[in-house]
Amino acid sequence: MKQSVLAVLTIAGHTWIGGPTLAAADSAALKAAIESFNRHDLPEAKSQFQRLLAGESANAEARMYLGRLALEEGRLDDAIDHLDRAAQLNPTNAVYFLWLARGYGLQARKAGIPTGIGPALRSRSAFEKSVTLDPELIEAREDLIQFHRKAPGIVGGSRRAARSHANEIKKRDPYLGALIQGDLLMDERKYREAENVYRAAAETKPGHVDAYYRLGLLYSKRKEFEKAFPAFEKILQLDTNEVEACFYMGEAGALSGLRLPRAEEALKVYLRTRPWSIMPSLADAHFRLGQIYEHQRKHDLARVEFQAALKLDPDLQAVKAALRNLRSNVMPDR
Repeated sequence: MKQSVLAVLTIAGHTWIGGPTLAAADSAALKAAIESFNRHDLPEAKSQFQRLLAGESANAEARMYLGRLALEEGRLDDAIDHLDRAAQLNPTNAVYFLWLARGYGLQARKAGIPTGIGPALRSRSAFEKSVTLDPELIEAREDLIQFHRKAPGIVGGSRRAARSHANEIKKRDPYLGALIQGDLLMDERKYREAENVYRAAAETKPGHVDAYYRLGLLYSKRKEFEKAFPAFEKILQLDTNEVEACFYMGEAGALSGLRLPRAEEALKVYLRTRPWSIMPSLADAHFRLGQIYEHQRKHDLARVEFQAALKLDPDLQAVKAALRNLRSNVMPDR
């Protein structure tokens, strides 16, 4: 069926391709649900999408968003059920296959080897399907590159394939292509070459934050923290809504013991947000803030932050170790 005979609705920056007709009321309800999702009002969005699905079980867009909501909540099996159904309902929609691939990828990572081999193979297949359906969907190519960078050869990970897709991205978006080139250099531990690539990209598009994120993380990895802080500050100068930079600035302070007041302030800003699942967790932010208080010898405050981290994520072994160390080596503050 040609797209010209389908109802096409552009919402929140992407094109939704529905069935032959889409009632005005359904269109408004879908738009409202997507707006709730985009402002991270997830309970309301979930309720809205579920109502849409109750009225039309073949609503592929509602299925896709319910899948994404399930991913945010860590319900991977439910997410994959919704995303797979969305892809079946509209097998020409590259975005649906992209999210299905991400769901399988998270499932594979959680399962590990050997159980995760099947989901990993399905993830690669769905990424490749997404790229085939829409060669201009750079986000899908970028994720496929991440798969090839991180996945072992047994499930198809390939440095050669990663470089090939990086070249395709560079043809379409030289800035993003350069950043990915730098990422591949990072994998090879060619840190100075990667830094030069990131710096050149930043000079090409000084108003974009992506290169500065990579520079800041590179410097943190290399323990060049005095260079990391300005990179993260630059991100916030460009866009105050880039609160992820606040986490990384706080992390740099926690790891280095430098600029502790600024690092503390940044983490407190981050802790007032509701980060998406792909961003550092609030548990991690509490952990880093606890480490900052340790540097400042504010042991009671450190203890509170470590306990807050464990309340959010009881499986964080590094936090458990930090709390044990605090209890064994430090008397309570008076």
